[in-house]
Amino acid sequence: MKLTQKGNRYYVVKRVPQRFRAIEPRRQVWLALGTDSPREARQRAVDAVRDLESQWTAALKSPGASIRRYKALCEVASARGFAYASVDQVAQLTVDELLRRITAAHENPTVAQAVLGQEEKPKHRLSEIGALYTQLGPVDIYRAAIIMAQRLQLAA
Repeated sequence: MKLTQKGNRYYVVKRVPQRFRAIEPRRQVWLALGTDSPREARQRAVDAVRDLESQWTAALKSPGASIRRYKALCEVASARGFAYASVDQVAQLTVDELLRRITAAHENPTVAQAVLGQEEKPKHRLSEIGALYTQLGPVDIYRAAIIMAQRLQLAA
C-alpha cells in the first residue's frame, strides 16, 4: 500500500495480491481518499484497503468466482503456450509434456495452477443459457430440438 498525492488530493495505490488476480484484472488499484489532508489520508487509506480486500475475498467466494478463476487460468496457460488441462488430463500427458508444464510452473503460483490444472471446468449456470444459445448455429439448434423431441417421446 502506498499513499500518493496528485494535485491536492490523496490516493492509496494497492498492488493486487496474487491470490486475487483471477478476479481482479488490474495489477494495481488506485483509490481516491477524498481528502487533501495527509493525516486524514493515512487514516482513510487503512480503511479503504481493508474494504477492498474484503470485497476481493467475498468475490472469490461468490458463485461465479470459479468460472472467473477457470477462465483466468485458461488465459494464463494459453499465454504460456499450453492448452488448459484438468489435473486428470495432466496426469495422462507424455513425460516430455509433463516436464514442460512442471518447468513452467516454477514461474509463480498462478502459472502453476494454470499449467497443472488446478481448477476444474465449471458447470454451465442458468444465467449463461442466453449466451450459450446465441453461440449456436441454426444446425445446432435444429439438432438440439430433434434430441429433445426424441427424449420427450421416450419419456411418454
